[in-house]
Amino acid sequence: MSPFFYKITKIFCNVSIFYYLCTDKTIITVMKKLFLIAFGILSLCNAMAQLPKMELKDIDGNTVCTDTLGANGTPVIVDFFATWCKPCNRELSAIAEVYEDWQKETGVRLVAISIDQAQNMHKVAPLVSENEWPFELILLDPNSDFKRAMGIQMIPFVFVIDGSGKVVYKHNGYTDGAEEELFDVVKGLKAQEVQEVQEVQEVQEVQEVQEVQEVQEVQEVQEVQE
Repeated sequence: MSPFFYKITKIFCNVSIFYYLCTDKTIITVMKKLFLIAFGILSLCNAMAQLPKMELKDIDGNTVCTDTLGANGTPVIVDFFATWCKPCNRELSAIAEVYEDWQKETGVRLVAISIDQAQNMHKVAPLVSENEWPFELILLDPNSDFKRAMGIQMIPFVFVIDGSGKVVYKHNGYTDGAEEELFDVVKGLKAQEVQEVQEVQEVQEVQEVQEVQEVQEVQEVQEVQE
């Protein structure tokens, strides 16, 4: 198990215990959110995988390879929707309202994928324009090939991809406020990435100090020999 999921497992266990022992309603609400997030991430520990490779068109007609969606080193939200799906549209509109703040804080990107069939694809771009969704990429999956490849049965369905392109979280359905839990997951990933960078820097600093010490020791030995 990777260090990331080892930590998630510990969080899951601690939150579970605290949740069931606590009696304060406010704390219980917070703990419930953390419990759900930890459980959602932990549920994918044995199913970690890169996105399947397929070619989809965006609403401008450009071809995009799906296995590159999470290849830029920052978290990516992949949201499956359809023009006829009201919960989907509510979810994307709710995220759109806070998307700029999310990006400033974490650098996250959102890729929305429409599963509208071919005869309804012409409705996607007007819907995006009407709602002023600011997302960088809107893809079309008219035959639901990518949807099936991801094992999705119903929409809305959201995946979170980490900076290395691996699926680390998934969620089905939408209720008002669910986007807050989604952002908590993204922030957790970002915090983990920052911590990993700091740990690498600390290791490099230790190595640099050791190298300097080794050079000094060699110089001292040479001076003694001379």
